[in-house]
Amino acid sequence: MEFRYRYESWVQMASRRPPLRVDLAALAGEMTREDGADGRWCFEGVEHITPRMYREGGASILTPEDIRRRLVAALRAGAPAWNPYG
Repeated sequence: MEFRYRYESWVQMASRRPPLRVDLAALAGEMTREDGADGRWCFEGVEHITPRMYREGGASILTPEDIRRRLVAALRAGAPAWNPYG
């Protein structure tokens, strides 16, 4: 299971302003600590064009619903770490 920011969150659009990106590094660290020692959750960083958060290594013990719930909560609560609009 992985999350990937859409390309549109990188570019400036004339029709509307997409939401700013949230840095998910803290969430990745939290999920790694709770998910066991066989792997880790990684977040590529908001400065990349289409960054992703994904599990590297062994299978996750977290359920897809738990991962989705945590991701949605982090996206709603997080302060944008990087603004492509300056």
